[in-house]
Amino acid sequence: MQQRLSGCSSMAPAEPVVELAVDARTDLGEGPVWDDRLGRLYFVDINKCRLHAWEPETGERFSIEAPECVGCVALTSDTGKVLLGLHRCAVLGARSGRSGHIHMHWRPESINGAVGL
Repeated sequence: MQQRLSGCSSMAPAEPVVELAVDARTDLGEGPVWDDRLGRLYFVDINKCRLHAWEPETGERFSIEAPECVGCVALTSDTGKVLLGLHRCAVLGARSGRSGHIHMHWRPESINGAVGL
């Protein structure tokens, strides 16, 4: 539905409809990153130190607790791994098996060689 703006001849779009896609019950949800290769949305809960993932096509969602607060998530060239920016360092999380769940490789001393994880 469109409305005519007062004094304008153009039509204005109706108010957008906003719906909750996934109720992750985050305290401070931030940094959504869409992985088009997997059809998966990653995001973090900074205050609860969690990485969340959701696949809209299947409805599957999961989350893991990080060893410390997570500030951001970034994709890597390997669809089985994501990079997490933590409070004091960065770590790789790797997908295991068919479930797609992420497990941490908590080895901050190996960040410079992260590609080999």
